[in-house]
Amino acid sequence: MQFYILSTLRNIKRIIILATTLIPLSGIAVSRATDETDVEIKIGCAKIVDDKALMVKFVEVIQDSRCAKGAVCVWAGIARIMIEVSGQNRKTSQHELETSGSKQSIQFDGIQITLKALDPYPDLKISVKQSDYKATFSVRK
Repeated sequence: MQFYILSTLRNIKRIIILATTLIPLSGIAVSRATDETDVEIKIGCAKIVDDKALMVKFVEVIQDSRCAKGAVCVWAGIARIMIEVSGQNRKTSQHELETSGSKQSIQFDGIQITLKALDPYPDLKISVKQSDYKATFSVRK
């Protein structure tokens, strides 16, 4: 009886080791924020970062007054977006980020989230819809 229990425990241990080895290879989209990770998110979508420790959702473009390609501007302009961030403790908060200036980054649960790029860039020849936008973020522990 004791041999059977030990044999069963060894088999369970092998299954756990096999599962923890295969799960990372299964293609689940999870980004790990070791030092710094770039994450691209389309508007209305969310991505899980750092093994589910952080979820970032690109909610909306609040303003895009960046100087359009082909235009002559006095000021370079700025774009402002709204993101929603959730942590392991289920705490969720919304934050405004800007393409330049002091509101380009936020800190959330010890993780820094920076707006690196907002595409597409305005162009005089092309009308940009909200659904066309995607944002690139830098996530750093």
